[in-house]
Amino acid sequence: MTGEIDVFGVLAPELLVYAITALLLQALLNRVIAALRIDRMFWHPPILELCGFVICLGGVAAVAHWGWP
Repeated sequence: MTGEIDVFGVLAPELLVYAITALLLQALLNRVIAALRIDRMFWHPPILELCGFVICLGGVAAVAHWGWP
């Protein structure tokens, strides 16, 4: 992950683009978790949100590196 991605003429680090994508996925995941009321099962819901972001970021980076099967 040492490259840059062209975003409308602006070069952005790959990790920044991956993080923004993961943030959008994580926001969607938070809505699903709240709708299913799973967040009430955890002692500290922000930790659940942070873990969800890290998992989404890892997934986005893996898909970007190896491609979708």
